[in-house]
Amino acid sequence: MRLTGKGIWGEPSDRSEAIRVVRRAVELGVNFIDTADSYGPDVSEGIIAEALYPYPEGVVVATKGGLRADRGLTNGFKTEGRNI
Repeated sequence: MRLTGKGIWGEPSDRSEAIRVVRRAVELGVNFIDTADSYGPDVSEGIIAEALYPYPEGVVVATKGGLRADRGLTNGFKTEGRNI
């Protein structure tokens, strides 16, 4: 399932629906959510946090760090602490 916008970049067309879908997925037993900062930046992680925080026990959110994309263009690797 994709939470981000057109292609894989940026905000979804309906953020509230994306949040609803994440909550419903957990209600139905999904307990592992895999995402990446490069889809936004910061979009999918923000949607997941808004939908689930405080995170239910047993739910794992895995994200990949380092590769960032801004305005739909890959800008390479960012390895500062705040991006990892």
